[in-house]
Amino acid sequence: MQTDLFDSDLNLRPKKVTAYSGKHLLNLSEFPLALGSQRIPMGLKQSKTLICEDMITDSSTKLKVRRKQTVVGGDLLGLPTKFDDEVLLALMQFSADAKFTSDTIRYTHYGIAKKLNKGVDGPTLKRIEESIRRWMGVTVYYENAWWNPKGGWESHDFHILESRHKNSMSNDYQIRWNPLVFESMQHGRIGTMDWETFLHLKSSLSRQIYRLLLKRFKSHRSSLPGTDIVEFAQKMGIQESQPGQIKKKLKPSLKELYSCGIIQNDDRSPWFKKVGTKKWSITLKPGIAFSFSDCAIELDDQTSSASFSSLSRQLVKIGISEKAAQRLVKDHPAALIKQQIEYFLFLMDTKGGIKNPAGYLNKAIKDEHSAPMGYKDVASRTADKKDKNEAARREDRLKTLQEEFRIIVAEQKKRAWLIHGALSRKKKQLISDNICGLHSVKPTEIFFEMRVIDYIITEEMGVESFAQCDDTDYIAADGIKGYPDLQEFLTQAD
Repeated sequence: MQTDLFDSDLNLRPKKVTAYSGKHLLNLSEFPLALGSQRIPMGLKQSKTLICEDMITDSSTKLKVRRKQTVVGGDLLGLPTKFDDEVLLALMQFSADAKFTSDTIRYTHYGIAKKLNKGVDGPTLKRIEESIRRWMGVTVYYENAWWNPKGGWESHDFHILESRHKNSMSNDYQIRWNPLVFESMQHGRIGTMDWETFLHLKSSLSRQIYRLLLKRFKSHRSSLPGTDIVEFAQKMGIQESQPGQIKKKLKPSLKELYSCGIIQNDDRSPWFKKVGTKKWSITLKPGIAFSFSDCAIELDDQTSSASFSSLSRQLVKIGISEKAAQRLVKDHPAALIKQQIEYFLFLMDTKGGIKNPAGYLNKAIKDEHSAPMGYKDVASRTADKKDKNEAARREDRLKTLQEEFRIIVAEQKKRAWLIHGALSRKKKQLISDNICGLHSVKPTEIFFEMRVIDYIITEEMGVESFAQCDDTDYIAADGIKGYPDLQEFLTQAD
């Protein structure tokens, strides 16, 4: 069994520098905490247990360790789903914003929806409430699967969320992490992710794979080595044992990750490889989204020694041997090496990579290559990526607002006719007379029905009516934020 994918060496994990760096707890990213779907599948409605296990080689002791994680759902709401997993991740962002100074955080359902770039319509807010209630009932059992920097792999049983309290005055909530989880946060067992990239991924499975890759790509020049595909599927919460079915489920997400530049895909290194009878392995290599630019920003201290310079470490991280790196630094001006690294980073980020990165950079330094065509420095490339991500975010936001508007209009009409149906005949006639007199329409005209809906929504419900409007004003007001009375309206029961 391959073990490189699952060892405990996390010191070389890539760290992104973005407008907002999301955080995730590494101890909660190793095994899936949730089912591999956004909602509980019909066949698993009664299932309340999710078990994952593997065998690894501990990098410090060099001994084999069998790890096992068991997630047990509550009697009422069962096991968490991928949506629930993302809600838990959003809660962690609130702790990260507070720099993990307290085990208790304050939140609102609206704030969680905004963190996840979800719509703030009634159904979404109700799903968030149900999600947190589900987590309150979940128990996790770790057998040699919880990493403690001081004691190695340990066994623990606990609830991830310890308690929750609603503030009646401010209408927000306070939630407290389990002491063991919070201790892990404070000890630095936190991974960094590009939050915009994470939210941009549409598939929940793509997001799960992305989180594992963040933890397991040990350096920008390494790959996720050939790992048994069934074992990998377990890591993703996929309840399948047949390689064919697993590949079918993984391919759409891998294609999405490839389209975002997170992983590579070429004929020389395909994702799937047959290694035996009904046995397949999966190999993933970092794409250009795991930019080599990070090497120049944050270096790995483990490879350093007293005589090993910062510049040499950058060359080693790219793939040049320590001896060759020290020779290059000794024989060539630092300014030249830095410039060639800049050119190299540009090619890696924009031209789809280089077949032999270490060999190319070694030769480029020795031959003093000129700037490649279309060269832009790191700051300009970062700005371009930020603009592209912002444009995609605006497009996604527009679609979200349009869908919110459609839901609000349908909900308003539904409730308006329910109220109208409960009115007395005299009240209905009075409304009809008022509408006919004010708007010069007849009860037989199509606009009369819309006027009735408008009247009931504004007069009886006390909120602004969108029955005869398009979505322009709603979008311009950035949705429900511009109409705060609608938030209470949407969360009220029918």
